Amino acid sequence: MRLATFSTEGRIPRVGVELDGEIADLTACDDGPLTLKSVLQQDGWASDVALMIKRAPRVATGEATLHAPVPATAM
Repeated sequence: MRLATFSTEGRIPRVGVELDGEIADLTACDDGPLTLKSVLQQDGWASDVALMIKRAPRVATGEATLHAPVPATAM
């Protein structure tokens, strides 16, 4: 599973999973995460993400701008 933080057309960054030329947009799900950090902090995150992938809308990888998965905090 390849987790990603991405944006499209100037929208705020979202959490997704890269799948064969597409990104499953987990943030677009009703219970979707707002940050990748929040996903990784949950116990059992992999099974939660696997369920969300099934219903997440897809974005073509070529239409997305990838960001640092977990942005560095300001120093």
